[in-house]
Amino acid sequence: MGKPVRDLFIGLGSNVGDRVDHLIYAARQIATRIASGEQTQLSSLYETVPVGMGDQPLFLNAVVRCTSAIEPRELLQELQNVERERGRDRALEVRFGPRPLDLDVLLLGTAVLCHEELCVPHPRMTERGFVLIPLLELSPELQCPRRGTAYRQDLAQLEDQGVRRFRSDRWLAAAEACSGSEAGWRRENGER
Repeated sequence: MGKPVRDLFIGLGSNVGDRVDHLIYAARQIATRIASGEQTQLSSLYETVPVGMGDQPLFLNAVVRCTSAIEPRELLQELQNVERERGRDRALEVRFGPRPLDLDVLLLGTAVLCHEELCVPHPRMTERGFVLIPLLELSPELQCPRRGTAYRQDLAQLEDQGVRRFRSDRWLAAAEACSGSEAGWRRENGER
């Protein structure tokens, strides 16, 4: 019997360098290295004020939704590999400081787990509009597997955090290519 295929939601963020390029790269890697289904969905991009450390550039954030049979620890390792490929060095960075790419496992199906390096659902996602807004864009009726309550209720309780939609033609093209997952990415790059 194979591993269970689960609905996976990953939060993406960047505030160093070409933010759109970093997020497109991450979405492409998720679609081709992690997703096991035919479709990967990308939310809109949102520009947000940094949380925890204010004196830094604004973030671009999005959420990727796909299906995957990948195990949680393997998923975390793969996401950290993608971050490193874009120049992130966790050993040198300041917590909540600037980074080229930040990838967070938000939800892994209905799994509720907490290990030293990974907690799912993400423990701070209900406090962050830059996570909830794109998450609910992809799945408006989504509920927290731990509490059984709708994430839209959490969003309604948040004060305005300055989350604003950010338009990028490159991101829109990536989202269109992504809808066909790996095959779509190959077509976008002229591959067969």
